[in-house]
Amino acid sequence: DTRKPLVIDPRISYATYVGGSGVENTEAITIDADGNYYMAANSFSPNYPRLPADQPYSCDQDIVVSKFSANNILLYSTVIGGSLRDVPGRAVVDTDGSLYVSFSTASTNFPRPPGVTIGAGTIGDGVLKLSPTGALTAMALMGPSTAAGPYDLTLDTNHNLWITGGTSGVPGQTGSIQARVAGGTDILVPSLN
Repeated sequence: DTRKPLVIDPRISYATYVGGSGVENTEAITIDADGNYYMAANSFSPNYPRLPADQPYSCDQDIVVSKFSANNILLYSTVIGGSLRDVPGRAVVDTDGSLYVSFSTASTNFPRPPGVTIGAGTIGDGVLKLSPTGALTAMALMGPSTAAGPYDLTLDTNHNLWITGGTSGVPGQTGSIQARVAGGTDILVPSLN
């Protein structure tokens, strides 16, 4: 009806750019109970914004995780990666502000946190845990990368992390529904506490 005013709904309440001189690809966004929002992306920019600013740049494709306040202030921006391709997947935030990010790495020198590291090997798919201030505190490397890529994540009410994805080489546990890969790439559903 041309007699009525044009109303575009919903309207954009906030927008910003985040990046450097190269290409950035956002892979995940999640929001905590306080309205802080977290973005996981991969970056091809040696000058991607870092907070704190003294973080090294590893290669031309690193994982970047940025946290913004509900008032759109950058609280941290962490760069994580080795000398080859490192890609984030999904992200989920716990009630204490810890952030979990699924990832895939081809870097044999992917950084290991000073805290807990679960799993062996140097490349593959896994999960990173970042503190409320953006420090890498734990990592679980689930096994070799496959065409299925990084895993999806969720947290249950007891703060157990549930992960899903595809694998061709990670064994199940004794007593699980299926303890071995049946052929090609199968679905993997581990839980970490």
